[in-house]
Amino acid sequence: MSVSMIKDEESIDPAGLPLLDSPVGVRAPRVNLLPPEIAEQRAVRRLAAALAGGVVLCAFAVGGGYAVIGRGEASAQADLAAAQSVQASLQRQQRSLQPAQQAQAQMQAAQAALAAAMGNEVLWSRYLDNLRIEKPDGVRFSQVKLDPTTSTGTGGSSAATSSSAGGATSTATPGAIATLTLTGKARSQPDVATLLDQLAQIKGFGGVYLTSSDGDPASGTLTYTVTASVTAEALSHRYTLGGS
Repeated sequence: MSVSMIKDEESIDPAGLPLLDSPVGVRAPRVNLLPPEIAEQRAVRRLAAALAGGVVLCAFAVGGGYAVIGRGEASAQADLAAAQSVQASLQRQQRSLQPAQQAQAQMQAAQAALAAAMGNEVLWSRYLDNLRIEKPDGVRFSQVKLDPTTSTGTGGSSAATSSSAGGATSTATPGAIATLTLTGKARSQPDVATLLDQLAQIKGFGGVYLTSSDGDPASGTLTYTVTASVTAEALSHRYTLGGS
């Protein structure tokens, strides 16, 4: 136990006599009757309370984190379920389209077969009309012959060997699909030359040349044989995939 008394030193002179007539001011004494162990226990309790408050705050923080994580996981699960539902719907649609896909595949196969079979089609009627209309007046046709080419060699080039009316042979230009042989009569050699020029101007004809030309003194006419190569430009492409 301790007792402390504090006096106002300014009210007493050095000789110990009061300077004023008023009573000397003395502060109330403070006495601490608690043992030190009690003070220490109180301090420990205050520290324990502070620690408990911190633990509670940490628990609230952890609980809030778990709640946020739980909401995020639930949202992710919902998104996953929605994606799986969309995938299942698409798979059902794909299965429903399988008959149409099979029909499309069959149609494409039929188109490919038709293109392979008719890829070398030439509208010969159109070319025969052109020959009839554009031939010179002094030229007549006795025979019009078409010989398809036979593939030889490598590299995609082809050649055709055809026999003319006079027994001569001619070789088509590389890449030709057929050889045209014209045999007929003409009034003069210039008429035959005009025929060659006109054949060379028709699209799809190439390698036009005169194979033979024999004059008949009795009739005054010429018997000629002209050959021309029919190139790929003459193809109609009506059945080719994608057209032309």
